[in-house]
Amino acid sequence: MPFSARYELTLLCLTMPLLLFAQVDTQCKRPHQRTTGHVNLPCCLETQNGTIKESVNACYIQNENTFSNCKIHAYIFTKAHKAWCVDPTSSWLPGRLQRLQRRGIFCCTL
Repeated sequence: MPFSARYELTLLCLTMPLLLFAQVDTQCKRPHQRTTGHVNLPCCLETQNGTIKESVNACYIQNENTFSNCKIHAYIFTKAHKAWCVDPTSSWLPGRLQRLQRRGIFCCTL
């Protein structure tokens, strides 16, 4: 007996969320060490090239198409109630990302 179109659609609607959930980056689900406070992530309209001297608790990647009203690529570092928008071409960024990864902090794409 062939499946009805309605049954196929229902089955598709039930399985799609499971498939999408299975593709989530597991590193982004890791708890960040020493997380303090909650930061509302900004929509970066501009970035900075200067080195951030403070330690950070989390890292996020904003792509050009992440938000409809801000069309730039940026790394967002957060600590407590602060956030910094960093230019992805900054010369110091690769070294900082490696040090964060050694601490168990991985940049998650927004």
